[in-house]
Amino acid sequence: MADLQTLRKFQALSPFEIKNELIELAKDASKTTQSAFLNAGRGNPNWIATTPREGFFLLGQFAVTESQRVMTESPGIGGMPHPKGIAGRLNAWLGKHADMPGAAFLSEMVKFAIGKFSFDPDAFVHELVDSIIGDNYPVPDRMLVHNERIVHEYLMWAMCGDPLPPGKFDLYAVEGGTAAMCYIFKSLKANRLLMPGDTIALGTPIFTPYLEMTHLEDYDLKVVNIAAPQENRFQYSDAEIKKLEDPKIKAFFIVNPGNPTGMAMSKETIAKIVKLVKTKRPDLMLLTDDVYGTFVENFRSLMGELPYNTIGVYSYSKYFGCTGWRLGVIATHENNLYDKMIADLPGADLSGADFSDAMVGVNIKNQGMGQMRTDLSNANLSKAVLAGADFNRSLMTFCNLGGANLRGANFYRVKLGGADLTGADVTGANFTEADLEGTVFRDVKGFGDAIGLDQATNASSIRR
Repeated sequence: MADLQTLRKFQALSPFEIKNELIELAKDASKTTQSAFLNAGRGNPNWIATTPREGFFLLGQFAVTESQRVMTESPGIGGMPHPKGIAGRLNAWLGKHADMPGAAFLSEMVKFAIGKFSFDPDAFVHELVDSIIGDNYPVPDRMLVHNERIVHEYLMWAMCGDPLPPGKFDLYAVEGGTAAMCYIFKSLKANRLLMPGDTIALGTPIFTPYLEMTHLEDYDLKVVNIAAPQENRFQYSDAEIKKLEDPKIKAFFIVNPGNPTGMAMSKETIAKIVKLVKTKRPDLMLLTDDVYGTFVENFRSLMGELPYNTIGVYSYSKYFGCTGWRLGVIATHENNLYDKMIADLPGADLSGADFSDAMVGVNIKNQGMGQMRTDLSNANLSKAVLAGADFNRSLMTFCNLGGANLRGANFYRVKLGGADLTGADVTGANFTEADLEGTVFRDVKGFGDAIGLDQATNASSIRR
């Protein structure tokens, strides 16, 4: 029996630190007993899927030959694979290496994907080759085009069940389920959908990082537990679900099937949550972590039932035995609650404000001689009232000014490259010597009444 002092030490540890202590105790005990040490503390499969790995590594060999086909220099330098004719070259190469492990799988996979999704053969194969070589930044950066189509089809089958929800999901490739959690928490805060002091609900028992992240200083969220006890077959009772009626609860985070319980929400439980959301809490944000869903027969995620409200998280780690590769995805429906909530956020009233020396929640870069005194790059000022504001010599690249009132605002020598002014009112705004490279002016009001556009830099690249 541990002494009182040792127990007090454990009180200060996180669940993961306690797990490490227990592992050390178990290892020590296994040295002096007949009991074997078994680490069941993490969901790491003790098997791997060999066939796709054979195809993957063979694809890499072909990709290297494509690089060498373009250029071969000493010591071991190749070129960037070319797309034209690459599908035919892969097919011929696989024919010559038909006896190699993975050749048949790779050939059938490419043929299936092209037929299933009507892919252009060269474009699809080039994406595979270029990405496995890793010679380019991914474009789009959230997920490659062909890859997204394939993953979307898989998630509809694996997560959404029957009937499939209408429309499609936008997918974001991430480094496993844990990274997905970090990105989601950070994004909800950055977009002002969850702020410190807000209340969320957690379906418990739950994967311990969800318990810990809420209390971090960055988030400081209040938590209401929605319990699914063993006595109720790890399902949420009517009384627990009723807690979600409280409008103070902004989001409900669940792991389904449960971790550590391994039990999925029943059809009856899902139906109760659907009814609550549709009748009483249409504003409730839902996050469902479904990494074990593929181990449950006829699994159906909240993604399938409530796509408008739900952010879905999936990881390939468990089902495909590849925890070390960190392969995960975040899914949000093209028609979703989050876009609406962000669009409805109130804009700041900054009429007549002088930004030339102001600190507006961003870093002021003091470069001397009065240049670029305020850094508003990537700032979100959509729908803000900025009539008469003085942005003199500020840095505003990729700033979001969509729908803002910019009547009479001063953009003298402002760097606006990539900024989005869609729907803004620029009547009387001064753009003299402003850098407008790639700036978006779609559907702006008062464009003809703006001042100094003929004296702006890169005005020819304005996107209207």
